[in-house]
Parts: sequence; C-alpha cells; structure tokens
Amino acid sequence: MLILETQRLIVRKFKLADASFLLKLLNDLGYINYIADRGVRTVKQSEKYLSDKIISSYQTHGYGLYLVETKDKAPIGTTGILKREELDLPDIGFAFQQSATRKGYALESTRAIIQYSTTHLALNAFYGITSSTNLPSQNLLNKLGFAFLRSFDYRGQKNTFLYSLTL
Repeated sequence: MLILETQRLIVRKFKLADASFLLKLLNDLGYINYIADRGVRTVKQSEKYLSDKIISSYQTHGYGLYLVETKDKAPIGTTGILKREELDLPDIGFAFQQSATRKGYALESTRAIIQYSTTHLALNAFYGITSSTNLPSQNLLNKLGFAFLRSFDYRGQKNTFLYSLTL
C-alpha cells in the first residue's frame, strides 16, 4: 500500500514479498555497525522479521517502518515511525543500503514521513535515537530540525543519543 510519493521516491508498506530486500538491508555493514545485528540470515527469517516486527506494527499502532523505493521501483531503504516501549513518543527510524547513501534519499523520505505523520496520523512530537558514533544519522536528525536531548543507555548500547522534534 502506497503511503506517499516524493519527487524521486515511493514510500509504501512492506509486504512479505520484500523479504529478500530486507535480508540484504539487515545484513548491510552500515546497518549492523550503526543500528544492530538482528541475526536475520535467511529469507525465511526475514519473512518472520517482517511479519512479527514490521507488518504487525501497522496493525498495532497504525504506523511503522516503510519501504523506500526509487521511482523505477528499486528498493533502497526504509523510513518510518516506531513505537518503542522504552520511549513515550514515537521514534523516527531510517536505514538505507550503502549504495543509496549520500544522495539525499534519507532526508527526502524522512522529511516526507514526518509531514505525513502530522497530517494523517495527528502526531506532532517525535524522538530520534542513534549511536554516538553514527555521525550521518546525527547530521540527518539535525537537518530535520531535531534537537539533541541527552545520551543514555539503550538496550545495552552505551552512549545512545536521544533527539526530539516537536512541531
């Protein structure tokens, strides 16, 4: 299901048929180094991750992570909104294949998701979390207007940075 389109991108809900792409993204070195190693190594595990973590969020919260594609339907990453038990506000999340970085796709799609969220989901405050070593994500959050709040330990990761945005 289409969520939105930008000048260069299509943002839509994930479906089980996207498991091969998600497997590739979750095993991208940048994803593992800056986000986490989810331990997803097969298409079957990727399908389960999609079903249990991503698609279930659409049903439970009315939002989640979405697939980002170029206009020619090539999947390049993910962006969206996460509801984390540890946080009292929804969290903006994004991850892109190394080959799709430094092209403005993350900024373009995440800016559009924030606007979509305020217009269609009545959300007007968000968190962004990132590792202290993930300078590209910190820079992106700053470009989106997020302000640094504090450093904290998150799920065993020390020095996780918490940012916030209120519209």
